[in-house]
Amino acid sequence: MTGFQFSWEALTKRSKVWRETWEVVSKLKGEPALMCKHCKHAVPHPALNKNRNTSGGVRHLESCTTYQATLRPIASTEAERNEFWRQRSSMTRSNLCDLVLRIIIAGDLPFRFAENPALLNFLKISYPQIQRPTERMIAMHLSDEAEACRMTLRDLFAEHTGKFSLALDGWNSRDNKDFLGICPSKAMYRDDRRFGGLQVWCPIRGCLYRAAHG
Repeated sequence: MTGFQFSWEALTKRSKVWRETWEVVSKLKGEPALMCKHCKHAVPHPALNKNRNTSGGVRHLESCTTYQATLRPIASTEAERNEFWRQRSSMTRSNLCDLVLRIIIAGDLPFRFAENPALLNFLKISYPQIQRPTERMIAMHLSDEAEACRMTLRDLFAEHTGKFSLALDGWNSRDNKDFLGICPSKAMYRDDRRFGGLQVWCPIRGCLYRAAHG
């Protein structure tokens, strides 16, 4: 290769290719190459082409499944982080109360869990600018949601001209309260051109009425 000189310093190494490859020399051809750090595949070194660009390395990284797999967790984590900060900035007292209520319902917990010291400390750290919900606030919020659901169901049933298919289920809560669940088909009605589902929970004995819709 008389009269030919590689100018390594002339390359501006700003491309991601330089971070994801090693600069090596081919044993067969004796020419410089770039070896992918992820799959060990080698592509010609940018110094060998007229424009000294890294397009060959870029094309390889776009098709390298091993490299692409390393990008997905980063993208997912970044998206989750952005979504968290978006929700945190738009959080209101009512929304926070609703989230705590959902935790209580999902875990079949008593309302007094809303004033659990560990939960209050967590909410204080996460949402310091919002007043923490109390046991009374949670109970009132559930009552309001149940009443809103009752009115929605009343209007829905009044307008519905088809048939209903309902399945009943009964169960006993941890605090020994009996509940009757009405679980209709998720395709039982059409709202704004979208099918919706309903769930209605009501106690057999005189404890607080629970309802949810959507």
